[in-house]
Amino acid sequence: MRLSSVPLLAILLAACAPASLDVLDPGKDASATDVGTDGTVEATPDAIEESEDSGGGSEGNVDGEDAEPDASGLPATTTGCRPESSPCTFASQCCSLACAPEGSDPRTRTCAAGPACGAVGSPCVTGADCCSDLCVEDRCGPSSAPCRPAGDTCAGNPDCCGQVCGASHACTLLAGCRVQGEVCGSSDDCCSGVCQLDPQSVGHCVPLPGCMGNDHKNCTREVGEICGGNDDCCSRNCVQRSDGTKRCASGGGCRFECETCRTAEDCCSGTCSAQGDGAGVCLPSPTCGATGDACGGNPDCCAGSTCTPSPPPATVHRCAGPPGDAACALDDTPCSVPTTCCGGHCLPAASALECASSCVADGAACTSDGDCCVAGSGCTVVYGVRICAPLAP
Repeated sequence: MRLSSVPLLAILLAACAPASLDVLDPGKDASATDVGTDGTVEATPDAIEESEDSGGGSEGNVDGEDAEPDASGLPATTTGCRPESSPCTFASQCCSLACAPEGSDPRTRTCAAGPACGAVGSPCVTGADCCSDLCVEDRCGPSSAPCRPAGDTCAGNPDCCGQVCGASHACTLLAGCRVQGEVCGSSDDCCSGVCQLDPQSVGHCVPLPGCMGNDHKNCTREVGEICGGNDDCCSRNCVQRSDGTKRCASGGGCRFECETCRTAEDCCSGTCSAQGDGAGVCLPSPTCGATGDACGGNPDCCAGSTCTPSPPPATVHRCAGPPGDAACALDDTPCSVPTTCCGGHCLPAASALECASSCVADGAACTSDGDCCVAGSGCTVVYGVRICAPLAP
């Protein structure tokens, strides 16, 4: 089965109102294997043990140990992968692509300096030895995804899920969230917010069902995903990165309809389909296009608002409310887009987006690349949260 095929129920959901797309991540309090209503699977430690005993997949493909944000709501790392000596269950969980046995038990592993995971046909003991996370009869098997995962051999960029074939003819592990087709351990690993187990019990990042935004354009790619143009992205912002890839980027301020979200405050519409501590998508405003949302013309926006082009280099048009008394909003004032702020930044605060004058350090919450102080960093997705982080490995 190709992972690019969408389960029938997901297709039916895509045809329904966006309010039905509240199935991105199953709960975290279920039994051995949690199955979401769209076919998304999150394995628990019990399921991991069963997978090992049956010889399928790797050490469970799902643990999310450092994927969970801490008390601040932010991830503990800015890399999207684990450093040496960290516990691991599959190769691409490690920045080095080496998830090595610790001691005599091949199931107890930590990230190591090397050797990196094996390509298809390489000898293996468990899936963690393989870039594909699949060990079949002591040899690494091919990924069931329609692209090759990080670490696997490649002849050119199109072979790789991340679209970067390195100098050693191995697919490069991209910074930040995992793009479609890459191996994943939890839905928070994925730019799409959806990690799905294949028949061999290997997790892969898969796209959300197609979604139509307030500007009447469909999208299937979330912030962090590989893109060919702005309209591919639900954020309507496809940006060339320093590693040669083009990836969907956050547009600044509130998030458009169809973008992933965790709270209502993330969305221009003020409505997010997320349940519990999982991810969701921004849903439409109940009456008209909300301030900050993408638009194709004035009729897409609420009465009195206009569909206004964003400042270059962005090309998206956004609904802009009637101008207030002040020329711009002062710091700590609620905002939807950074252009309304005197300080030029519209950043997440305690319970809303607020205007700010200062950029933020790596690891801090953000809404656009321009919010990040560190050169070479941008606003990207790391373990399900948008933070300032390095844009290249």
